[in-house]
Amino acid sequence: MSAQQSGDTQTAIRAEPVFIVGCGRSGTTMLRLMMDSHPELAIPGESHFIPLLWRLRGGYLSGSSLDAERLAADIMRTRFFQQWGIPQEPVWRRVSRLTAPGFTDVVEAIFLAYADEQGKSHWGDKTPIYVLHIPLLADLFPKARFLHIIRDGRDVSLSYFGFPLGPSNIWEAACRWQRDVTAGQRAGATLPGRYMEVRYEQLVREPEMVLGAICDFLAIAFDPRMLDYHRSAESRLQSQDDLTEFHKSVTKRPTVGIRNWREELPRRQIRAFESVAGPLLTELGYERLFPQVHLAGRAEAALRVRYVKSRALGSRIKKSILRRSSHPIGISTARS
Repeated sequence: MSAQQSGDTQTAIRAEPVFIVGCGRSGTTMLRLMMDSHPELAIPGESHFIPLLWRLRGGYLSGSSLDAERLAADIMRTRFFQQWGIPQEPVWRRVSRLTAPGFTDVVEAIFLAYADEQGKSHWGDKTPIYVLHIPLLADLFPKARFLHIIRDGRDVSLSYFGFPLGPSNIWEAACRWQRDVTAGQRAGATLPGRYMEVRYEQLVREPEMVLGAICDFLAIAFDPRMLDYHRSAESRLQSQDDLTEFHKSVTKRPTVGIRNWREELPRRQIRAFESVAGPLLTELGYERLFPQVHLAGRAEAALRVRYVKSRALGSRIKKSILRRSSHPIGISTARS
């Protein structure tokens, strides 16, 4: 049974949204600002609420009817929506026009209200972790297209260090990068014509060419204002993103070599990363400093990966327990 058939009445979805996904610190914010600079496309800050509220959709159902107003109200109470910096009135206008709405209709109304406030006709989303939820999003939004941005994992690791929400060590960074890139590619292989990979390195080296290809993929005309995204980047991040200090590079033109793993990563960390994710680096065409990992290195990598996965499992169990008593994004779903 598809997501659209699971218990809520769905009206036709006519919009063609674009989802920008990828491993964190891979350039998703830069790509979002570029695409948001297009006169037709509005992409707010990260949402995070779509998969979370989809799992809780049963709490908004009464028989076969969805309480659209309560779902919209809960979305607008999340800190993610509040960082978008738009009033609630345009959302209520959109929601009030819905006829027999389903879950997806309400979510779309939220994003279209944001687009209305920006004077734009199309909407998109940039939430990197959605790279793990592409199948769900593709089912919920049958016309959606996906831009998966991929960056050399060793540069991603450098960018993660010092980032409060990032991995704590090189082993975790390698596992996360491999997990996210692999998940995106696996899902993309099932979505011909709806999925496009964007290489970060090529985007910063040849932005006009890559953005032109993206516009062709999305069936919209290229607009040179996309190349000037950096001029308004700081104000847009300040109003929609509470991690502005970690995105300072987007206030400048695309710059090659902002991170350089060859110069900044110690050899032992390079070896560690490649012992975990080396085959994927090779598959993607990235040069490896250690193309052959000796037996002891492979054994250590296996132990480290097992430890990282056990920690991740423990974290998921803890979150599952917490969800039993509270909403995962800090809002109540109890009926008043």
